[in-house]
Amino acid sequence: PGSRIFQSFILLLIVFNVALFSASTVPEGQALYKQGLDAVDIASVVIFTVEFLLRLWCCVENPRFAKRGPVAGRLLFMVQPMSVVDLLAIVPTWLRLVLPHTSAVHFSTAVRIFRIFRLFKAEKYTRAVSVFVAVVANNREVLFTTFLLGVVLFVCTSTALYYAEKDHNSAYRSIPSSMYMSLLMLTAQGVPDANTLTTAGKVVAALTCVFPVGLLPVPPRHI
Repeated sequence: PGSRIFQSFILLLIVFNVALFSASTVPEGQALYKQGLDAVDIASVVIFTVEFLLRLWCCVENPRFAKRGPVAGRLLFMVQPMSVVDLLAIVPTWLRLVLPHTSAVHFSTAVRIFRIFRLFKAEKYTRAVSVFVAVVANNREVLFTTFLLGVVLFVCTSTALYYAEKDHNSAYRSIPSSMYMSLLMLTAQGVPDANTLTTAGKVVAALTCVFPVGLLPVPPRHI
């Protein structure tokens, strides 16, 4: 029970950080709440760092890593895809604090979005909560995975559109303001005017319109 509570706390903190990352791109929010946003960001990174170090220390309890020895086993753990995502989200922030006048500042802001991929770990903690009818409950894993894929695509395409157009189009001055157009494209309800987009923006828009094709044909399980 204790481990599940801790994992749930970490997952909620991840979701909160993604929301905070989006809010931090709003110019008004940067001016009014910069110190508060920075404090929450640093506190979150400290928690994520401690969590990662604890998992790194305990990973050799797993036979897969233990058979390689304490050093090689931990190195193997660090190159696992989810560990790499964790490091991408943690290390740049520490670089920003240690080297505040380098390009690490901008890089650390961008890579924090990679923490959204850790939401895939949430599925096993929500499987026991089934309050839907028999059909929905029987297909909960497929539906939840589809929902997570949709969230990942929505946040990542909004972020990509923001970085592609933020210096050229005032309609995309923040991630939240880019989310509306991203949602329209993901749901095939509309596309931005090609004449207003840069080349990078057109590439992002084209990919955003194609991504849902792989999301829709998810086969349901039979009852």
